[in-house]
Amino acid sequence: MNNGIEAPASKLLIKLVIGRTLIDTEARGLSFQVNPNPSGGWSIRVEGLTDADVRLLQEQLSYLNIFLFETDSTQSAGIRKYWLYDKEEPKLSYEEHSGTTIIEVDSKVAYSNEGV
Repeated sequence: MNNGIEAPASKLLIKLVIGRTLIDTEARGLSFQVNPNPSGGWSIRVEGLTDADVRLLQEQLSYLNIFLFETDSTQSAGIRKYWLYDKEEPKLSYEEHSGTTIIEVDSKVAYSNEGV
């Protein structure tokens, strides 16, 4: 049933610092959530990654940059952009029974490509 309110469309990109995209949730149809942690920082929960995906993320943990894109009709570009990262190294956990991967970072920064 549609209540007339649509959640903003969003996608998450998990990339290496050199720019290579490892995970694009939109292209792969993966669901995710980004939430503040009660103790500070951010928790990124991704559903449906493969074991190979998780191994790759674990191997490259120190080199991850995570980008969140949310549709926002109040922005001139129509998209709000955020960079999520950790000043040291993200924490990664994998719940094999549920297929859920959780990445915890300490920083979230809004950014824009306008004027670049």
